[in-house]
Amino acid sequence: MPGPGALPTGGRAVAGAELLQALRGAGRPRPAPVPGLDRRLREILEAGIGEELASLPAGVVVRATKGTLEEVGRCEAGMVARLAARATMPASAEMVAGSLLDRVFALVVIGRPAADPVGAALEMADAEADTGLLASWSSLVPEERALATQLVTEMAGSLAAHWPALPHQALPRLQEPLRVSLGGGRVLLTGRVDLLLGRPAAERAGVTLIDTKSGHPRHQDRADAWWYAVLETLRHRVPPFQVGSYYLRTGWLDLATVEADHLLAAAEDIARALLQLVRLAAGALPQLSPNPLCGWCPALPGCAPGRAYSLERGDYLPPRDDDDDDGADDGDDDGR
Repeated sequence: MPGPGALPTGGRAVAGAELLQALRGAGRPRPAPVPGLDRRLREILEAGIGEELASLPAGVVVRATKGTLEEVGRCEAGMVARLAARATMPASAEMVAGSLLDRVFALVVIGRPAADPVGAALEMADAEADTGLLASWSSLVPEERALATQLVTEMAGSLAAHWPALPHQALPRLQEPLRVSLGGGRVLLTGRVDLLLGRPAAERAGVTLIDTKSGHPRHQDRADAWWYAVLETLRHRVPPFQVGSYYLRTGWLDLATVEADHLLAAAEDIARALLQLVRLAAGALPQLSPNPLCGWCPALPGCAPGRAYSLERGDYLPPRDDDDDDGADDGDDDGR
């Protein structure tokens, strides 16, 4: 799901009072309300899938997240293979660290940074009955736990040093779920925003949405932010004021004012990816689209176009099932 091009952005490293001013939108004009903008967004999304919904089997609900939209837009066959692989894929240190950091971020935002961020995050997970995270942590071998602890501790320290105390009137909401139904409930768009600030109002844009990132910046991050902006607009029938990403490693904030034309462009991108998801759910064969991530796709051994593309690029290629070898060393799929 590519994001709308040429998005306005104020991306840079900020901290303390300067970060607070940026989150407040100080010096940024607030866009004038656009009557019926939410209806126009819904029309774009539902027009794209309308004819295909009749082909869905009875009782099937297509669930879309920012991740599935990104993956299906890159390669349908790759998305299907990754979804199947995730069901049995063991948790990695990086994945667990990312989940722990969500809770560390919550503690810092509410003014309770912890001396032992990993321990505090696990306590929160236990209190919330997050058995998935607890099981993932338990599944890590000692070396992986050490790496996850290192990652969380380093980013927690950077976060505590950069993040300002938020005033009560900021109305911070953490890990707030967003859900939007389309096509009479046949399609469900879902997301979970790391931080929302402010209150939605028809007469004045007032909400800032922040998606935290534990990794390095990617172009896709902006598309993720606009996905949340579209969901928030559909949920409250008014757009947010600002959306963007905050990078825990560096204190970098990439924030954009929400303009109607960018929301409409994002909706068009989302509609194209939704159509792909609906067609696949209706039984269409997934299309193969070679791309730079082919070398990391679990379907690559049986994908001739992907193998040819990766070979041309010089990427890692796992052995095919019919490769003539004795099986002594097939390579390490996790070492790509």
